[in-house]
Amino acid sequence: AFFYVFMTLGAFGVVIALGERGEKLDGYHGLAVQRRGVAALMLVFLLSLTGIPPTAGFVAKFVVIKSIVATGHWALAVMAVACSVISAFVYLRVALVMYMKEPQDAEPSPCPLAVVAALAVAALITVIGGVFPGSFTIWAVAP
Repeated sequence: AFFYVFMTLGAFGVVIALGERGEKLDGYHGLAVQRRGVAALMLVFLLSLTGIPPTAGFVAKFVVIKSIVATGHWALAVMAVACSVISAFVYLRVALVMYMKEPQDAEPSPCPLAVVAALAVAALITVIGGVFPGSFTIWAVAP
């Protein structure tokens, strides 16, 4: 849950930072050409939400699905994996549009430094959580 907070807040932070442009899929066309940093941050969050290594989303999904399997709920584990595959199509479509399409809208206004800093911290925690998943156990609550 700790990592999902940063992944989700980061992704929605990018959406909010883009303003009206971030409200529809067409608004992300060519974002990597116009705002490379914002597009890179969004890519990190999307990959993590999808569960691609080496992000915290992969570790979180792995731990949850491993726990489900350990309790013998195989049907639930299969359903969790299936939902992850479906979500990959949704999240990676945004990434595809950001990097593979030509810009349709005018260049977005620059993000305030405080917003960029908050997004960078969220991305840093998302990546560190994937590479060194035990580094944030101090904030974990024992079941």
